[in-house]
Amino acid sequence: MLTQQITTQIDTEEVKFRAGHPASWEITATNHSDRLASFWLEIKAAGVESTNPSWYRVSPGISTLIPPGDSTKFRVTVVESPIANFFGQIDLTHKIFSLELNTEERQLIRLIVERSDNERSLQLDLPTPELTSSPASAIELPYRVFNSSQKPLDITLSLLGLNPQWFDGKTEQTFTAPPEQWLSGSFQGRLPDTIELLARDYPYKIAILQPERDKTDVTGNITILPQGTVKIAGDRLQGQIPQRRAWLPNWRDRSTDYQFQVINHSNLNQQVNLNLPVEDDDYQWSSTPTELDLGETDSTELTVTVRRSWWGWQQNLKLPIEGVLSDPRIAIDNPQQDLSLTVHPMLPTWLQGAIALLLLGGGWWLWMLLFRLPPHKERINAIDVNGMGDRVVSVSNDRRIRRWQVAKFRPRSSKVLGSAPKSIRSVRYQPVNNNRIAVGLQNGEVQLWDLLSQSGEPLLSLSDNRADRVLDLAFTPDSQHLFSGHGSGLILQWDITTDQFGEIINKPVKSKQLSPPSAIYGLEMVGEGDTLAIAGQYNDLMLWNWQQDTLATLNYRPGGKDDYITSLATANGKPWLLATGDNQGAISLWNLQPCLKENQPCQLLDFWQNGHAERPIRSVSLSADGCYLASSGDDGRLKLWDLDATAQRKPRAIDGRVIAVKTEYNSIDLQQIDSQLQITTGSDDGRVRVYRADANNSDCK
Repeated sequence: MLTQQITTQIDTEEVKFRAGHPASWEITATNHSDRLASFWLEIKAAGVESTNPSWYRVSPGISTLIPPGDSTKFRVTVVESPIANFFGQIDLTHKIFSLELNTEERQLIRLIVERSDNERSLQLDLPTPELTSSPASAIELPYRVFNSSQKPLDITLSLLGLNPQWFDGKTEQTFTAPPEQWLSGSFQGRLPDTIELLARDYPYKIAILQPERDKTDVTGNITILPQGTVKIAGDRLQGQIPQRRAWLPNWRDRSTDYQFQVINHSNLNQQVNLNLPVEDDDYQWSSTPTELDLGETDSTELTVTVRRSWWGWQQNLKLPIEGVLSDPRIAIDNPQQDLSLTVHPMLPTWLQGAIALLLLGGGWWLWMLLFRLPPHKERINAIDVNGMGDRVVSVSNDRRIRRWQVAKFRPRSSKVLGSAPKSIRSVRYQPVNNNRIAVGLQNGEVQLWDLLSQSGEPLLSLSDNRADRVLDLAFTPDSQHLFSGHGSGLILQWDITTDQFGEIINKPVKSKQLSPPSAIYGLEMVGEGDTLAIAGQYNDLMLWNWQQDTLATLNYRPGGKDDYITSLATANGKPWLLATGDNQGAISLWNLQPCLKENQPCQLLDFWQNGHAERPIRSVSLSADGCYLASSGDDGRLKLWDLDATAQRKPRAIDGRVIAVKTEYNSIDLQQIDSQLQITTGSDDGRVRVYRADANNSDCK
């Protein structure tokens, strides 16, 4: 008959446990075998798979060897619930086994896990505590509730901290949560319109109101994004000085007022300022900042003060006014408007005429000769400036070539070098010595002129006998060759080292025909002097290595037959830097090093289209060090752009400096002389003007 080798006895059948109050009991194991044996106790909770439980303690961990008939006691202590967040009965199986006897004994008791006074049955959670939304959009605030008890619970949730009208007053929800499950739900509503909802953070709470013992809450946040615009509308965009009786002498009135209406259609409180971005000592302006709440409309006033002259004609000025917001996260409907200002001289025209009649006619004409240099009779097509910045040549539709002397940033004298049989479209100084110039004519002829000669005749004429207008010219750095770009898309290379002066050379060294044919409006020598940059119709921008006769096309935005690049410029100190301007109002800066040296695509450094109100660009020019860019456009403005060491616009001067607002400048040239920048211009009225600006871009190089 087999006898039981191990017997066990537990002093209880049921144990109650509450969190924070350990529960203990004892179990006695008796050795009924005929040899020494040790015992080991292991407890397993129903529904728990862990092989290394930490919810109970046993002392001793293993008994010593005990003789036959002797017993050992184990003390068991439960320190936490075997199943997290569970309340109720759990069956505990006690397994006592002996390695020496190779047998085991099992005993079962019940563990009653009770809820503590401060223990909650419910858990509340926000799946997405941080939300972003926009005005007038639907909104949903999701939540999750977990019922850890073993019975269903009736729950009431409340949404706090947000306007109940957003949710049609439905900020409480009551429902039944099933036992031991997560339940998901949400509060749904719609946000107010833009002008009723301030862009900011809106914190909120979702709280459990019932059951009373499970009261708790969780917090979330809704970020309302900026939306809408601010509109600035001018009630009167035309003004004059003096404001009344301009036909009478008036030397006191120097200012006029413009009224604007400002409407805040955004969800941001704004302070609106008016700015007149003109760097000219002749103009001063002032305005009072306007504070606007959401949806508010107010008026503001801009006062413009102008330095008036005693004599002369009335000035019809275009002044670009722009709005500036204290919070730029939203846009202005019409950020820039042009004001018209008529400035009358202090002495009206009729009075000036009366005074003029009292003066000697010869004295008046002498004054005209001294202070108003004779201009071209028609528009200037092109200018060029020598390396010292003190000599300018200009060409015009009046077929004349004029030389100008510049001193202290002002033209001091003007005389005619010579005339051509047709309109002159382009002019270039010879790089070496600057003692010759090349001009391109409407009839396709290229002429070389000696500036030291008084003959009034060209030194050399270059023509292939085709009536193909010359739109631009470019010398090689050594002045050995001259390139001409024509309206048919033809590029001709001329050898100008000949001694056949006074004759006509009609055979170019080399020619290149663009396919399909497109007018060439710009030529510039780039790199080591072996590559010619070509720009023109259809937004074509190409690099021609004229020594290897290879043609590469840059990835410029495509265009139609009415789209063309109007101007090219490069920097003597950075021959890899190329600037372009086109008739769609765009200016771009290119790094040509990758495509000139590494057979890689050229790098577009910067591109912008709002520099001249998206009007066509007429001319661009770079300083020798590549730290400044000048541009002119159909908007009548002359602008200067500060560039950084990477040849991009500086963030602090991203909108450029307005140097002048006078007339349409067809051709410009930018040079740095000491600590000043000299910008020479040729315009529609046939005059050459010189402007200066501070060179304060020392961190560019």
